[in-house]
Order: sequence, then C-alpha cells, then structure tokens
Amino acid sequence: MKKTLGTKSFGHTLIFIVGSTIALVFIVIIAFGLLAFFETNNSTVYLILFSVAFISSGYLLFIDIKTPKIIIECDDTHLYLNFRKHIEKNDLLKITQVIPRPYRLKRASYSFGKVSIQTSHQSLTIGVVSNCMLVATRIMKKVKERQGLSDNSAYFNIDTSIVRD
Repeated sequence: MKKTLGTKSFGHTLIFIVGSTIALVFIVIIAFGLLAFFETNNSTVYLILFSVAFISSGYLLFIDIKTPKIIIECDDTHLYLNFRKHIEKNDLLKITQVIPRPYRLKRASYSFGKVSIQTSHQSLTIGVVSNCMLVATRIMKKVKERQGLSDNSAYFNIDTSIVRD
C-alpha cells in the first residue's frame, strides 16, 4: 500500500496568483499611462500585450493546477514520483542522497521547494513540494528502513549545504 510522503505546495500557487495579478495590474497602469502621455487613442498594441500577458499567466496557472496533489509516494520497496505526465518508480535501495531545495526570495525563506533524489544511476528533481525538508527526511527514513538500519544507526544522507539559516 502506498504512503504519501510529499504533497504539492499550495503556497507556491497562491504566490503565483498574487504575483500574476499584481503584474497584470501594473501592465494596465503602464499602458494607460503611456496612452495618456503620448495622447493617442491607438490602444491596439497595449491591448495585444495585455492579452498575451493574461493568456500566458492563465496557461501557467492551468499547468500548475494540473500537477497532481500527491507528488511523492512510497511503498515498502519503491519510491514513486508523480510528475504531470508520468510516474517515475525508483527502488529504495538505489537511492543514495536526497537534497531539499527550499525556495528563497531575497530574505524570505519558504518551507516549500524542490526535492532532488540521487540514485545510483540517475538524478531526479521534483517540485514544488510542501515542507521539502521534512519530505527529504521521510524519504531517507524509508531508505534506511528498507536497508534494515535503525533510526539512530547511521546519519541521514541529506545534503543541507545549500540550505542557509
């Protein structure tokens, strides 16, 4: 039976919606300001630019919404990464390292981000995962359980060098 380890972050979607709305309002203000400055009634170019920006934002939001809610699942022997168009299945014994990559914006640090999973033959990155540090820890606990190690026998091989406090 599959157990959910990581879910899609709602915070990322919320930030995208707010950011897109602010950007579109800013584009409209600039467009009307330029129309008034040049004292012209030819608003076709600005209407086209606004339409392209609106359609692009809608398309990116549609792609974000189509991402599965459950991104990372695990059973006793395998880890499943649910991408938008396919599911990647990896043996827990072949996972060598898990790297959480939380999103940062200037001085703000978020709990959501990407999770990179290194196996013996490939590297996979999936995002946008809610609580990526906790998810990375859960994955390595599952790997250790599969290897037959106790929780305090070996350290978690989670690369946190890129994580700054």
